[in-house]
Amino acid sequence: MDMQYSNLKRLWADQQRPLKDLKYLDLSHSLQLTDTPEFSLLPNLEKLLLVNCKSLVRVHNSIENHRKLILLNLKDCTKLGDLDKLKSLEILIISGCSQLKRLDDDLGQMESSKTLKADHTATTQIPRLKKLEVISLEGCKELLKDRDQTHSVGSPQAALSIPPSLLNRPSCLKTLRLGFCNLSDDFFSNDDLGSLSCLEELDLQGNNFRSLQMDFVGLSSLQILKMDGCSELQSMFSLPKKLRSFHASNCTMLERTQDLSECSVLQSLHLTNCFNLVETPGLHKLKKVGVIHMEMCNRISATHRERIMQGLAVGDNGEIFIPGSSLPNWVSVKNEMHSISFIVPETLNPADLVGFTLWAPYVSQQNDVMSEYSPKI
Repeated sequence: MDMQYSNLKRLWADQQRPLKDLKYLDLSHSLQLTDTPEFSLLPNLEKLLLVNCKSLVRVHNSIENHRKLILLNLKDCTKLGDLDKLKSLEILIISGCSQLKRLDDDLGQMESSKTLKADHTATTQIPRLKKLEVISLEGCKELLKDRDQTHSVGSPQAALSIPPSLLNRPSCLKTLRLGFCNLSDDFFSNDDLGSLSCLEELDLQGNNFRSLQMDFVGLSSLQILKMDGCSELQSMFSLPKKLRSFHASNCTMLERTQDLSECSVLQSLHLTNCFNLVETPGLHKLKKVGVIHMEMCNRISATHRERIMQGLAVGDNGEIFIPGSSLPNWVSVKNEMHSISFIVPETLNPADLVGFTLWAPYVSQQNDVMSEYSPKI
């Protein structure tokens, strides 16, 4: 049942008979709604959407005994202050509930929960949930507030406390998003994160790292690492061996990456606007990388740039965006016109023809992000 943008304050206040066939209810953008319906009247409800219900202050406590509800979306319910015990949910979305300060351990009753999205809330801790596969706490800048205030953020006592329920092997957690959470170098404990053996994606964008000593090698399944916008980041201790995608655009203080040849299955590298970057050791040795973005990395030497270009030219198909004003000498066909055409050389054995590489110098004037306005091929 879709009841978006209604003017209701309370739903079915006089309803006595259960609505046994109702499985889906969307009351999103009902700006006057203050309370949810009593869940005993909705015994088979599976999905409840209450997005942007700005006046909602309470989820009816009968939700504690509901066994069929699997999705509860409370995104941007800015007056919601707390939640009762939730048992059957698989997906809980409370992003933008700015008054929600504590994700109580009672949420641990959500034994079937797989996804928790609590971006931009005032929560100070990661709840103890047993079967979570996705945790998103982007923009939760209060994660340190429950710590001992006598210790500085950089002290060992300020390291992130990952709940034991997430660390008991085998851990189910596959995605952890902690972008823009005001985190610094010593926020993580190697022992904690190293125990997340199933973690595939780690998002640490927009934090205050400078010299990140986290040993990512312990994250044996990690494939996606996002560090974009960590503008103070100068160095990292290591990179995951199975990394497929590394995002570190706008890390304006970063001078060198770790040895990328250790990441033998790396497929995409994003380093746009790393203005101080001078070297990406091992990048030219990678054979599977298909996308390289290094726009505005103007401190890369001509020798290092050509080594990267030649390494990609003899590898698999892909695309590279790298600063420069000229093509390498080993490029066989050059043309300064607006378009180019050529005849593919005949070969005695067609099986010997692997492919060809096209290079095109160009300039973009908008926000220095050249790849958005790349030539059409």
